[in-house]
Amino acid sequence: FLNQQAAPVLALDIPSGLSADDGTPMGDCVRAQATLAYCAPKRGFFQSEGQSAVGPWRCETLGIPEALINVPDRDWCYDLSSIRDLVPR
Repeated sequence: FLNQQAAPVLALDIPSGLSADDGTPMGDCVRAQATLAYCAPKRGFFQSEGQSAVGPWRCETLGIPEALINVPDRDWCYDLSSIRDLVPR
């Protein structure tokens, strides 16, 4: 339904229906014109159909201390250096 509307869509954290892990749609997937991610970009932003579903994105920390966001041994946390290899050239 949202993909058929004329109004722009802003996704909060990740577009509905997009896998945060690998960027594949899980059934119907919202195609956002932009995404405001919470704390860190999701791995799925950079894989499969993630780039076309997310659109331009930006992160907000929501007041969470950076030390808790950039925990090196947590595979769900990313900083700029850890996502470079995921971004297609």
